[in-house]
Amino acid sequence: MRPCAACMRANRVYEGVTGMASFGPWLERLEHRISERVLAELAGEIPPEWYADDYDAVLRLLEQLQRRRTRVPELLLSANLPTGSLSVLGP
Repeated sequence: MRPCAACMRANRVYEGVTGMASFGPWLERLEHRISERVLAELAGEIPPEWYADDYDAVLRLLEQLQRRRTRVPELLLSANLPTGSLSVLGP
């Protein structure tokens, strides 16, 4: 498969994006329903063999996820989405 063909297929995911409102339901869940407590509960369900009994690595991952969770709107605005420029994704 040619690299450009793969990129074009991946870009179809964003065909319906008309602005930040297109991400609204997902962002609402991310910002209001996924808390540190929820992440910790989910981490507790990961079998120890999946992280080679290195729970400190899991804790680092949780901290990183928590930090990134709050940056998603900013990251979406800075993304080079195929639907256009920042003005397309503005509020």
